[in-house]
Amino acid sequence: MPESTTQRMAQRLLEARARNGYPLGLYLRWSARSLIASLALFGLGLALLAYYEAWPAFCVVAGLYAGMQLRDIAYLRISRRSWPFLSVVLDWDKVRAVAGPMDSNAEPATRREGR
Repeated sequence: MPESTTQRMAQRLLEARARNGYPLGLYLRWSARSLIASLALFGLGLALLAYYEAWPAFCVVAGLYAGMQLRDIAYLRISRRSWPFLSVVLDWDKVRAVAGPMDSNAEPATRREGR
């Protein structure tokens, strides 16, 4: 049975808690599919624009892609800054209940509540 979006989000919260926040590697692993797809689409568009020597449009599209990546990096930085507060106020028992069964290495049992 496919897992729900809510269950997947709860599992990701528990995984982030096990790592004490959102490290860059975890973010890249979770976002790999969309990052590769956007890179492929923008790369194809940029290649076509370069082939037709449409340099102003090339610069606009390259700027859009750069802005998109900067937005994602800013979101990651904000998430990292807010993690200490979120880890204290979240009810981890409810998150575990929503997440359902998980891997044994997703969240170490030695972690204290609120950390």
